[in-house]
This record gives sequence, structure tokens and C-alpha cells, in this order.
Amino acid sequence: MSVDIQMENGLTTLNCQGELTIVQIADFKKTITDIMQGSKEVIVDMQKITDMDISCLQLLCSANRTFEQNNTKLTRMGMLTDIMRQTLLDAGYDLGDGCPEAPCENCFWKGDVE
Repeated sequence: MSVDIQMENGLTTLNCQGELTIVQIADFKKTITDIMQGSKEVIVDMQKITDMDISCLQLLCSANRTFEQNNTKLTRMGMLTDIMRQTLLDAGYDLGDGCPEAPCENCFWKGDVE
């Protein structure tokens, strides 16, 4: 996995590509944790992710909750790819309703973002 980070005026964009699985998750978590402090809004572009697993889902859901608590916005850029959609379905995530318990105000996975 590689992540290109672009920061400008409180907006941070993470352009991710390659695999985002348990093997890469510790590095990705550190990246997200590091940028959380200096950003008002973070956009994650995952259109070039070639593989992902439930660890990625869990990390981004947890990060989204933490961002919301800190009044910071975390959003996904673009449409759900086939890889994202299949990983969400395999994990039992309801693409229509989102999380069944304590849903986030702005779910990272729900809906497609143009």
C-alpha cells in the first residue's frame, strides 16, 4: 500500500493505492492518527485499492467515530468500488442502513460520494 498525502488549508487528502489489509493496517492507522491532529477535514480516496479486508473497515469506522468526536470531518472520495462493496457485504455491513448499533452521523461507507 502507498498513501500520498496532500495538505492544504486544513484539508487533507489521502490518495491510497494497493492492498489495505491486516498486513498494512498498522502503518495506515499511524498515518490517520498523525493527520488527525492538524486537519479540519480529511478525504480518503480509495479508488486505487486493489484488496482490502475487515481490518480496514474497522479502522476507518473507528477513525470516523473519533473524527466526529473531535469535530473533524472524515469522508470517502468516489463511488464504492467492487472491492469495497464486497468487503462490506462479507463483513455483514448493510449498505442501505449502515451500522445497526450507534450509527455515525456521517457514515464513512454509506452512500456514494461524487
